[in-house]
Amino acid sequence: GDIRFLIAGDANGDGTIDEADKVQLWRIQNGTSANGNSTTADFNLDGVINVLDKNEYWRVNEGKVSQNP
Repeated sequence: GDIRFLIAGDANGDGTIDEADKVQLWRIQNGTSANGNSTTADFNLDGVINVLDKNEYWRVNEGKVSQNP
């Protein structure tokens, strides 16, 4: 069957992990708690948006592109 996945770090959902994800969303949400809020920068899904999301997920995937068939 079909296998689909998302690459961590695409906070704005445009298919590319780039500076816009960090500047426009991660930076604004940094230091907040997901707690059911509409947060897209919690890349490791631990409920907290912090430097771990940026360094361990956004940074290692920066420049990657995803697409749906």
